[in-house]
Amino acid sequence: MSMFFNSEAIEFQFKNKTYYDCRETWDETDGKIYTIMLFIITFVLPIKIIFFVYISMICAVYKRKLNGNVSLNLKKQKIQV
Repeated sequence: MSMFFNSEAIEFQFKNKTYYDCRETWDETDGKIYTIMLFIITFVLPIKIIFFVYISMICAVYKRKLNGNVSLNLKKQKIQV
């Protein structure tokens, strides 16, 4: 939402046609804060969620108790998962 308030359209000419270039108009501090928050929300947070889900799946697979008469095929399946 703040992108709406912190941007402007700059008019320019190219091959006798008028175009507009949308640019952000942040001051230095606000621009850095916005960039860091955007990075955290769009990259760091999803990576952490994916990491947590995969670790949970690995723990669930390895916590399964195997009987003493486990076939070699079942062990291979567990390793593949």
